[in-house]
Amino acid sequence: MEGHRQVWEGCGPELLNGLYPRVCQLCGLFAEDGFACSKHRIAWDVETARCGLCFRRLPRAVLEAGLPRPPWEAHGGRRSSDWRRCRHCRTGTPGLGRLLAIGDYPGDLRPWVLAFKHAGRVDLARPLAGILAQQCVKAGWNVDRSLGNAELKRPRLVPVPLAPSRKLERGYDQADVLARAIGLELGFTVTRKLVRTRATPPQGEPGSRSRTANVSGAFALARTQLRFWRAPSALDPRQPLLLVDDVVSSGATLAECARVLRAAGAKCVGALALARAEKAS
Repeated sequence: MEGHRQVWEGCGPELLNGLYPRVCQLCGLFAEDGFACSKHRIAWDVETARCGLCFRRLPRAVLEAGLPRPPWEAHGGRRSSDWRRCRHCRTGTPGLGRLLAIGDYPGDLRPWVLAFKHAGRVDLARPLAGILAQQCVKAGWNVDRSLGNAELKRPRLVPVPLAPSRKLERGYDQADVLARAIGLELGFTVTRKLVRTRATPPQGEPGSRSRTANVSGAFALARTQLRFWRAPSALDPRQPLLLVDDVVSSGATLAECARVLRAAGAKCVGALALARAEKAS
């Protein structure tokens, strides 16, 4: 919307504000920046050090860790500032590559995510994708400069598929909507390479199995029609892939999706999300 305002900025503030009012994208109240009001402002947490793999917060004593480097870049070792890892990633194998998100959940993102995911606010995908796109550009996730082929330079987005029953209930697949919005912002291609093989209970739901066991075998590579039989589509090992989801808690879902993609030939798999849940069991 700000881009449209610049076209009309010479027509006077009254006409400009009438055509493109400065309102909060979430609640509709006045917003000075034309994006969020004072109640729903999303603060940029630039001083908090993050894990170079899973985007978890690092202890306050860790400074200048920076944003996670793109998943296709080789890390500089454990002592490198862009390779700081949290306790979970030092003691275990995350499996999901590197994750880049806007911020923490719960936090400033909570009302935005809840409205987008559960209240039918599909229109929020574009402004949220705009913020995440800024993170991608800032962290260098918008292009793979190590590849010479122009078609392969831009990563492709792979939305984490929603169970058909849940999509029918909700009316849309929030990860797919978000991926398409990010694609518009950055010029990325959305490729639906994954499908659900079975429905799974919500992660962390009381009485459910462990998060890893809950999603084990729940995803498979999408199949394409080849003559008279159906076969999995091959993945170019040179093509970077970025999984897209709304909120990442333990990372088990992304790890399972990454495992399926790697088994099909993908070499570089990262992940984008709106928020990172800090308290994941």
